[in-house]
Amino acid sequence: MLELINVSVNVKEGYIKKKKTIINDISFVLKDEKALGIIGKSGSGKSTIANAILGLIKNSSGDIIIDGKMHNQFSRMKRAKMVQLVTQNPDSSFDSDTTVLQSLVEVMKIHKLLTSQVSVEDLLSPLLKDVGLESINLNKRPNCFSGGELQRLSIVRALLVKPHIIILDEVESMLDTITRIQLFDTINKLRKKYSLSYIYITHDIRVLPKLVDNILILNSGRQVDYGAVEILLTSENQYIKELRDNIIMEVKNNEQII
Repeated sequence: MLELINVSVNVKEGYIKKKKTIINDISFVLKDEKALGIIGKSGSGKSTIANAILGLIKNSSGDIIIDGKMHNQFSRMKRAKMVQLVTQNPDSSFDSDTTVLQSLVEVMKIHKLLTSQVSVEDLLSPLLKDVGLESINLNKRPNCFSGGELQRLSIVRALLVKPHIIILDEVESMLDTITRIQLFDTINKLRKKYSLSYIYITHDIRVLPKLVDNILILNSGRQVDYGAVEILLTSENQYIKELRDNIIMEVKNNEQII
């Protein structure tokens, strides 16, 4: 289980190092095998929350608790085995100068997953099948794969270490509609098969009812609302209504272009 209690992140800016609050007083609970959506406009603090959970930035106040322990009590390696990130740009998961297979094997070596009884094929074959890439040739560089293939391979990379939690940060933003639908279906299947908890970060409210149980809504680093995903569709909060209206306008504009 993951819990954030009144978490804030401040950074120092400018010549005089004035403090700027990026997220302020954020609280939520992500229970085992559940999914939380985090939504808000660009700059609302969504990715900052993810980076704080991952330990990539330090929270200025509040507590981040993973499986009953303060997250800073875990070593970097241990935390990486508990929480993994899949980003909106799948290229960032792979070294452009090596093959995808080499990048995946490097993860196995870092986390000491290979033994005399466990081979590269033993680890990769079931995961590739789970994401629909069982027949793919991994002995190519990342630029030889489509965006959808790379995103699925990024999920394979994350699953190799058997994490408790996966953070999916705008993973659909660079994909076409059909590939998005296929990816969402894959995520839901993996969640059930591997008893995963995940956090899904997005600015598009349309995708969340299909993917998450609860929702955290952010505006300028502050918590607007937190609760069951249905509040996205029923809330009369002005900011949430604005998010809905923006999506409706975007859909209409796309229909006009088509």
